[in-house]
Amino acid sequence: MGIITVPIIVVAMKTKSEIGQPLFEIVERQGRPKEAVELISRAYDFAYQSHDGQMRKSEDPYIIHPVEVACILAELNADTETICSCLLHDVLEDCDVKPKEMEEKFGADIRRIVEGVTKLGKFSFSSKEERQAENFRKLMVAMAKTCGGPGKTGRPSPQYAHDGAHAAP
Repeated sequence: MGIITVPIIVVAMKTKSEIGQPLFEIVERQGRPKEAVELISRAYDFAYQSHDGQMRKSEDPYIIHPVEVACILAELNADTETICSCLLHDVLEDCDVKPKEMEEKFGADIRRIVEGVTKLGKFSFSSKEERQAENFRKLMVAMAKTCGGPGKTGRPSPQYAHDGAHAAP
């Protein structure tokens, strides 16, 4: 696997569509199905609206963080549910959204992944690197549980390969 470059979103009073543009460029370049792009778009819209008015310490809109996380995992060819979960990962904890509402809008799999990531905030870590490693570990565990059903391999679809080549089964 080569080096993955993810666009860093520079904010200077960008619009909603400008903030989400790097993510949508990635998923469209990958040739994801229309339904997948639409689900990602709905998750982005919901996250954007839920985080409206929230700012990071840097004074950037909070939505920048979930979009950057989603870009990283999209570049890694994560499945649609994982990308949506990246966009929504702080909505349950930081916004007035209940798990039931998230499940109604996005399904049980996405809600489970988001809840798994949300629980990470309850742990204490000795360093930023340790926290990041635990975040990735928990995300992988939540994804494995979600992808464990009949007919699900847990592997990204080969059609999302960057160079158009198909991954080995």
